[in-house]
Amino acid sequence: MRPGSAALVEALQAGERHYAIAAHLGGRDISEEVAEWEVDRSYDTGLPAQVAFTTGAVAAQAKLTLVGDGTQTAAQRYSPWSPRATADITRPGQSAVISWGLTEGQDQVFRGRVRRITADARGGSASLTALDGAELLRGPAWLPPVMDTTLIGVSTAWCIDHALRMNGIHNSPPQRPGSIFFASMNTGVDANIGMRISRSGISGFNRRLSPWTAGPHSTSANGYTITWAPQRRVITQQGTLLVDWWVLVGTDTEASSVILDFRAGESGTPTTIECVFDPTVWTLRGQVNGGSSAWSIPAEYHAHGRHKVTFEISFATLSDGVKVRAWLTGPTRQFATPTTYTGDTPVFGWLHTITASSRTPMECVDVARLVGTEDITTTWAKTADILPDASVHDYRLRAAPNVSGTWWDMLKDIADAQLLYMGFDEDGVFRIHARDYMSPDTQARPDLTITAARDLAQIITSEEIDGIANIVEVAPTAYEFQSLSAEDFYTDDTVREIPPRGTLRVSLDTTGRGWMTPCPMPFSTSGSGTPDASRVKFLTKEGKLAPVEVELVHSDETLTAVFHNRGVNPAYTQTASNGGDPSLVLARHPITTRTGAPAVLTDSGSIDRYGQQALQLASPWVQFFAHASTIGQQVLRWTAQPIPLTGSVEVLPDPRIQLGDVVRLTDSTGSSVDGLFRVLGIRVTGRGPEVRMTLDVRPMYRPSPPADAGLTLEPIADPAATPIYPG
Repeated sequence: MRPGSAALVEALQAGERHYAIAAHLGGRDISEEVAEWEVDRSYDTGLPAQVAFTTGAVAAQAKLTLVGDGTQTAAQRYSPWSPRATADITRPGQSAVISWGLTEGQDQVFRGRVRRITADARGGSASLTALDGAELLRGPAWLPPVMDTTLIGVSTAWCIDHALRMNGIHNSPPQRPGSIFFASMNTGVDANIGMRISRSGISGFNRRLSPWTAGPHSTSANGYTITWAPQRRVITQQGTLLVDWWVLVGTDTEASSVILDFRAGESGTPTTIECVFDPTVWTLRGQVNGGSSAWSIPAEYHAHGRHKVTFEISFATLSDGVKVRAWLTGPTRQFATPTTYTGDTPVFGWLHTITASSRTPMECVDVARLVGTEDITTTWAKTADILPDASVHDYRLRAAPNVSGTWWDMLKDIADAQLLYMGFDEDGVFRIHARDYMSPDTQARPDLTITAARDLAQIITSEEIDGIANIVEVAPTAYEFQSLSAEDFYTDDTVREIPPRGTLRVSLDTTGRGWMTPCPMPFSTSGSGTPDASRVKFLTKEGKLAPVEVELVHSDETLTAVFHNRGVNPAYTQTASNGGDPSLVLARHPITTRTGAPAVLTDSGSIDRYGQQALQLASPWVQFFAHASTIGQQVLRWTAQPIPLTGSVEVLPDPRIQLGDVVRLTDSTGSSVDGLFRVLGIRVTGRGPEVRMTLDVRPMYRPSPPADAGLTLEPIADPAATPIYPG
């Protein structure tokens, strides 16, 4: 519950209330033009409506009816055909911000985007509908096709973080523009941009030692090592890369490093560039092959807290040494290395792998191409809070499921399947809570007490047997790796020509999802390159290796190859000049899915009293039997015994009330209600000076169990109509 200003609290406690609304469209105050308004915010659950256990996604909707400014009607001002100076205020996609309360103070209750505007020429009014931050998540959803045979690799939180990050909503720092590789490391070690190749030494994920969320840590003396392929394989000529990562410096933080490996082909001689930050001795170190330079960080920069490590790596020509310099941005100050280290000259080759190593968490590992100039640090807004109340080892996955529909559809599916609570709050921040955020029969301190004598206008309670489920089956989806076979390799059937200094995008006609398929590595040897690997060869018409950078973009089941020709001659994807075969080959790991044996949870006492009432659940977001069993137990806690539904409760309007608040409802004379309820829906409507508020609530306690004192349970079949036989 929001605290509200002192003036607002005092006015709410007074007997007489004067309501007020403040509405902004496109940053302009149009409050005086509002005749009617409505804000509706509630959970949309995937469980049957009769079940008192409500989880899922929240999407808030606002409606405004405008009457104009006194000189023109709203229809004249805001019709799609009106002059842009006024019509743009209500155009679809425009911002909408609504606050309401008393004249003594208003609380913000909605931030979103206009979806529809309707102008009524006869009545002169204009009506608009707006949706909250869910409107930002209407693009097609996709997840990197990643899988791990253990519980380390993939997590639900990582998938949620990825979905939000791809839409500019961040729980931790964003990737840079021009990023060719990025891994958030939020309870998962797969790449958001790029593809994981290997990992070792990870003991789990640690929120306490991480700068933003929960990065990997290791109890091994050698620490953990994670290796990825980039999304784009850049060449070692005429380019600059920025390498970033974040650490939380404390008394137990250890050294961290990122290594870039450049080579021509999988087995070529590498140029290895290592970037190191060691807070135990407060040094930054850049290393190219065997040579290195270390910079001591002065004492005035030593501080506990979040630190961003940045290295700049510059390539000129193959006869110029690789140049390295670095920055350390702490909580209040930034240190820049006073000199630039010049290392060995690079081989002609492409970025092969990125490897991160440490014993303590690293987050937001980023490699980006520098185009023009860019600030070492920039500001960003933390607009998401993902599962802060969950164990970092809960909600693990074996694979990121194949998804369809919009980003919002995907997030809603996750919330429904995992019994989570998620949505944008009144300030536009995306929040998602764990399944035990709300539990029956738990004690909590109420945020507000609502009594029939003063605050409660109407309450209707109901109880029905459809709300009971005493046999709960939850079937997990099993993902299994298979061995590579010939049909798992995709070979492009066309030699592609990439124009000089040009870019060519090719949608590859593959079948199925490209599980764990990295960007193909260019090869320089004769023949078809390294077997069992994604690969490609670029040649000029004269048969020389061409400086083409290749990029592989995953988007659901679609793979797109992007070729960037850095040279002045046309280049071709072929194994040899003058009639060579197409050289692009992708290795896609085969994975099978099946529905596993369900976890079956029962309550014998409930079955004896109410008969068998079954509920069956299944989802690709539940992938382990133990997880399915946990979900079944949580559902059974709510459904084995009836929990009355209270429906919509009309109360005296209070702008401080939020979803998730605990309220005490007291109606001793009408419905005998007296206990704690959780707010799961809020609807506020206003017309002129009149405001009405209804709450959708769920009880946090149960009625006494049935005693059936003095009652006889009569059989369904009439004994008088059913002959009795010995048997």
